[in-house]
Amino acid sequence: GSMLNAVLGLDRIAFGASRARLIEDLIRRAPALARADLVDGDLRGFILARPGRVATQIGPLIARDRHSAEALLDQTLSTVSGPTFIDVTDNRSELAALLTEHGFTRQRPFTRMVLGHASPSRSAPVERDTREPTGNRALIWAVAGPELG
Repeated sequence: GSMLNAVLGLDRIAFGASRARLIEDLIRRAPALARADLVDGDLRGFILARPGRVATQIGPLIARDRHSAEALLDQTLSTVSGPTFIDVTDNRSELAALLTEHGFTRQRPFTRMVLGHASPSRSAPVERDTREPTGNRALIWAVAGPELG
């Protein structure tokens, strides 16, 4: 519905490409773990999670501001039990600090690997649709996992 369209739109702005199949699949896998932060009908952010073999994987977490990111994370953590993973992007030390307060420990560094031009100001890799924006890293708080983005 319109909420899904809003989520897909915000994700497209964040990542600079449509990830509709990935997002819809994550929601389908665990609809009870999908949350959105709506303020007066405006989507401020969303968080998805999925059960895994060893742990629940939280992510992506896409939010327009820290308040929304932290609120969505708190809501999700209050419903998840047992081992939990979240891959926080390197530029989110404040979110890492919040997770430490919840008992999380850093397991591995998260490094973004890029094929093609490494600088976002340069032209995009040939495979990418050049009509798409390059994405907005400021919206990305945590990814779905290194294998998914």
